[in-house]
Amino acid sequence: MRIDEIKDFPLNLYHKPAIGIPGYKQIDGQYAGDPADDTEAISIGYPAHPDWNDGVSGKVWRVDKNGNASIQAEELPMHRIIDLTTLISMYFAGFPTINNRLSSFINDGTCVTPEIVDEDIFREFTARISGDERDRLLARLSHLKSVLNSIEGI
Repeated sequence: MRIDEIKDFPLNLYHKPAIGIPGYKQIDGQYAGDPADDTEAISIGYPAHPDWNDGVSGKVWRVDKNGNASIQAEELPMHRIIDLTTLISMYFAGFPTINNRLSSFINDGTCVTPEIVDEDIFREFTARISGDERDRLLARLSHLKSVLNSIEGI
């Protein structure tokens, strides 16, 4: 079955989608509308990975050149997705010069601080996040901020 021909997410696969965005390729950032974009949908649900069977995960549903569900679809545990979002948010907040409390990740009392891995790559990364790309990312972070502000208890 071709993933782009179905209206519902496949439920016979290991990842069990609970909430998803079919047709994600229409809003897939700078890849939106690109015929070469192989992303069809994104979802959150139960993970496929056997070691994560008591958690939740996010999945990027991709297709191969024939339009069939790709084995290259990515699945990440939810906390890693949040941590990646936090990391890009830290960048926009002024990393590495932002307040130390804001630039650390803490889990069960263990604290780690992100660092610039390579200065040249960091400069190139910074150059790539400019103009339209910067505007797209900031618009998505702005939407995320609105959603987060609506959650009671945080």
